[in-house]
Amino acid sequence: MSTVSNIQADLWIEDILNQHLALGLTKVDMRFMIEGVGGCMGEPEQAAIIYQAHMAFTQQRIDYWVQNNLFTWQWWFLVVILILPWFLWWKVVDKKRILSILSMGLVVIGTANWMDQVGNELGWWYYPYRILPFVSQFGPVNYSSMPISYMLLYQIYPRWSAFLVAAVITAAVFTWVIEPLFIWLGMYHVVFWKSSYSFLIYILIAISHKGLVDLLTVIVGKSKSE
Repeated sequence: MSTVSNIQADLWIEDILNQHLALGLTKVDMRFMIEGVGGCMGEPEQAAIIYQAHMAFTQQRIDYWVQNNLFTWQWWFLVVILILPWFLWWKVVDKKRILSILSMGLVVIGTANWMDQVGNELGWWYYPYRILPFVSQFGPVNYSSMPISYMLLYQIYPRWSAFLVAAVITAAVFTWVIEPLFIWLGMYHVVFWKSSYSFLIYILIAISHKGLVDLLTVIVGKSKSE
């Protein structure tokens, strides 16, 4: 493959290493990996450098996870709060409305994950403890406590007036109780973020997703009656 000039490669490597010095990689490590990469016609030459840097950092992430996360009490705590709420939810969910209620949970999971991914990639926050090393999002919240909370709101408060009040209270609990708890436990580290942002986002997610699921429910109901 064609290669970037030594100077350009050094600049790219230097920039990457400056952001990830804690991972312990050296320029020699990076140069060794980059020289073994093959490229495709039309592929930007920097893509090979980024790819190999990504692979190196992924391996570092796995090593960190095995040494500092796996089977620690924090890891078990995250596993429990990921799984247990779903068993409790199943006992109280209205089975007659389960499709619409579960739809609420699924769209919340999707939104929570992509927003968490963006914030994580931009360095606004990070998670020292994870259930799996390959997943950058905070699974116990995105896949469990958050969607289940919103599904319960959707089930218990079908009227908008009551739902809005409950959504504000829930947002406050997530913002000023749950998030600080994870920070105190060392499982969530905030870098560039404010609690007020989280509070507003939690409310917006509740309102927009209830509106979406209500709309879809109406559309499905009309199609069945035709």
